[in-house]
Amino acid sequence: MDFITANRRGKDIGDEYDIVIGPVADDNVYSTVKLFETGILNKEEAIRRLKVVELFDQILFHTNQALEFCLFSNYKDLGGEKDG
Repeated sequence: MDFITANRRGKDIGDEYDIVIGPVADDNVYSTVKLFETGILNKEEAIRRLKVVELFDQILFHTNQALEFCLFSNYKDLGGEKDG
């Protein structure tokens, strides 16, 4: 919750985190975070509400050091338009 609210408020987290793994936000997540930010929910209640929602994780490689652990191995052409 601290990381999410810091990002939403535009706080520069600098190099405090190399890699961040967490759920992709949907409307329910946005609503819960907003209720937390406005003080309607405390952190524990906000986290409890977020845990009951099926979410899909995303990975943020936040620093160049974190990117050093990524290796390109291959790709799969899914078709679609060329050059765009």
